[in-house]
Amino acid sequence: DREKFLAGLSDAELEDYFHDWRVWAHDYQLPPDQLPDGSDWDTWLFLAGRGAGKTRSAVEFITDCVEEGWARRIAIVGQGEDDVRNVMVEGESGFIASAKPSFKPVFKPSSGGGKVIWPNVKNASLIYFSRGYDFSRYQPAQPCGFLFVYLVVVGSHPHKISTLAQVLSRTILCFLLFRLTTVHYFKW
Repeated sequence: DREKFLAGLSDAELEDYFHDWRVWAHDYQLPPDQLPDGSDWDTWLFLAGRGAGKTRSAVEFITDCVEEGWARRIAIVGQGEDDVRNVMVEGESGFIASAKPSFKPVFKPSSGGGKVIWPNVKNASLIYFSRGYDFSRYQPAQPCGFLFVYLVVVGSHPHKISTLAQVLSRTILCFLLFRLTTVHYFKW
């Protein structure tokens, strides 16, 4: 059946199929559909060690929202310009490297941070903690490893995806678990 399916695809469809994250991802790398009580989630905290697919999972979720036309506004937030650009945009699991050939975004740097722009003209703004934005209420009191926050507004409902390495301070874990409304939590 699989061989028959693959043989029936055009070259472009075959290329897209091999770049479809949902085909290759582990279940824990896919966003939750709903919470056990049937309600929609607000925040997906992906807490895991190195190599668990945190960046790729967030990138793929956002790209799906953009490609399907659900995303209205997107912010990609990280510690500094190098972290955001080198990991989340141009890194091996970032937006550009992970993109399907038929839906590849481009990165437009700017003095204010830059934008990731997809073929359907949707874009994501890059924001850096180190650029003087007042993110003090979000920053932990002690170092906690890399924290990347992706904010996607789907319709009028914001979805926050936070990816965080397991080197985690209790301060930020408490913030994430008690300040945010609905958290889907996964530990690798």
